[in-house]
Amino acid sequence: MNIIKKLQKNQNGTVVKFSGTKGRLLNVGNGEKFLFEPESGDNCKVLSTENVISMFGKKLIAVDDRQPLVDLLPMTPQSIKELTRRKAYVSKHVQVRRDNKIGGVKFLADMTKLVAKEINDPFPPCRTALIEWLKIAKISVAGVKATLPKRRKKRKSVFDEEVLDLALEYIDDLYLRLSKPTMQSVYDLYIDHINEFVGKKIKRPGYRTFTDYIKQTPTQDIILGRDGKKALKAAKRNKTSMLITDHILERVEVDAVHFSMGAIDEEGNYLGKVVVYFVIDCYSRSILGFQLQIGTGETASSVIDSYRNAILQKDPSIKCPHVKNDWPMCGISEIVVSDGGPGYTSDAAVQFLNNLDITWQVAQTGCGWRKPYIERFFSTIRKQLLQRMSGYCKRVKDPRELDLSLQKQACYTPAQIESLLTEWIVDEYHQAGHKGLGGKTPQEVWESQSAMYVILPANEDELRLQQGEFVYRKISGNSSEAGIVNNKIRYNDVGGRLQEIGNMKKAKGGPAMIQIQFNLNDISRVTALDEETGEILELTAVDPGITEGMTLVEYNTLNPSVGYNNKGYGHKRLSKDNAILKSTKAIHDEKMAASRTTRPRGANITTTENTEPAETTDTVTDGSTTSSERKLRTVKAHKDA
Repeated sequence: MNIIKKLQKNQNGTVVKFSGTKGRLLNVGNGEKFLFEPESGDNCKVLSTENVISMFGKKLIAVDDRQPLVDLLPMTPQSIKELTRRKAYVSKHVQVRRDNKIGGVKFLADMTKLVAKEINDPFPPCRTALIEWLKIAKISVAGVKATLPKRRKKRKSVFDEEVLDLALEYIDDLYLRLSKPTMQSVYDLYIDHINEFVGKKIKRPGYRTFTDYIKQTPTQDIILGRDGKKALKAAKRNKTSMLITDHILERVEVDAVHFSMGAIDEEGNYLGKVVVYFVIDCYSRSILGFQLQIGTGETASSVIDSYRNAILQKDPSIKCPHVKNDWPMCGISEIVVSDGGPGYTSDAAVQFLNNLDITWQVAQTGCGWRKPYIERFFSTIRKQLLQRMSGYCKRVKDPRELDLSLQKQACYTPAQIESLLTEWIVDEYHQAGHKGLGGKTPQEVWESQSAMYVILPANEDELRLQQGEFVYRKISGNSSEAGIVNNKIRYNDVGGRLQEIGNMKKAKGGPAMIQIQFNLNDISRVTALDEETGEILELTAVDPGITEGMTLVEYNTLNPSVGYNNKGYGHKRLSKDNAILKSTKAIHDEKMAASRTTRPRGANITTTENTEPAETTDTVTDGSTTSSERKLRTVKAHKDA
């Protein structure tokens, strides 16, 4: 009944998804019936109160109707620090004021003073700024992140590119040292270098600008360079809250597990080792989603794909056609807990969570008890599924033996592994009673609370544009018509907007460079972002052989690159051993030898200056003149003239 009351309070209706169709649910008939209006303008449907109660959280899911925030640029260290600061004040207010009201002057002043003391903030916000933060965070999908000042369009630097590159080089080579040199000393050496090798008349940044360059350096790089690896590891650890949860999607744990098995493609070619990224809900023990990766190394692409798969709605029959149950787990979580791996701590992965106003916590790497639910699940899947699979290899001491064994025993394609995982999760794991849930199944616990806590993001289309890897690429072609090349694959847009951006950059005298985001698990498209205009473009692969969902590992297996040993080698020439060519060559050589005319014998001419006999090496048996004789004859002719 609480759900019905909430729906009745919304006079303008509630944004929902009904059987995958987005629309608005309106209260009609004095609260006894509801009207579903699709956004597409199709026919409306009338639902009774009983139907709404039974379907809410399953086929009928609420959608976050707050203002979406599209921000694909990575956050600077200063903006991340400011976001953490503002979140502390807003989170404390939400925690204390359960009635969703702002509160009076005294309440805000006391709360601000308390939070400032907890986080050691010397400049707490004023009452007006705090109220503005609360209002913006309430109406925006990104929450507190929407309160940050909008980043200005990137303008061209007034300094020469060589001067800027030299500044970054001095920061990396001199400032990021364990000896901890001062900014002033590094700046003095930088200016001395410019005066000596670049020129005294060239424009150079001042000390204040140089220190800004240092402050823009990622905090983790500064800690690693000036304090060492131990200090960096300690800096990545955050205190996690108690592992007691009250409802679903309150706390979510994520991690990647390396399956001791290899994968092959449809033709039987070996692709690499299997790594799977899982997302688990701590309260219900249900799996929200997963992402399969071929090849070792934790990538931001796979991390974001696992987040996206966990948050959005899923149809398990796509990966496993004979699956029997649904997979209703989805929605925006409150807290995501991960380890300090490079994929989970990457700028792209953190940016993805910030855009959804999800709090991210880091558990100490190597401490499984910090993430007990996901570690327990890994043990379960190894015992109940992996040990039944033929290509699964047991642990070996030598990793080289493991790689050889994986390649030898690999017998599953990536699609087959995804199908097996989907079927086991949906039809077996979610339907089995769990001791920690009092004998209930994960799906039963989830469905008992899904109507109250499951909310889908409003900006699903923008979420699909966010990829895992950031890189700059040149827009090629004399008139920027050839697009960009990434991982030896060419991309371009159909509308020609990328060409216009490239020509505009060239007209301003700068290089036609653009930032792109790409996904190693789907190379069919990339996302281009122009930092000057803020425009976002979706570029598709020009090669028709690249299909949607093709991974970079699969592409490289089908299109092996030329190695150093066979560089420049085309293919084996079989015609050199052909019997017909050999026999005809012999006949041709005999005919050419018989048709040669005998040259007339030349006379031996010597000069009076050089009467010594010619060396035996210059004597020619057929009577023809040697090179030395011809030189002597030429010299004599000049003297006679």
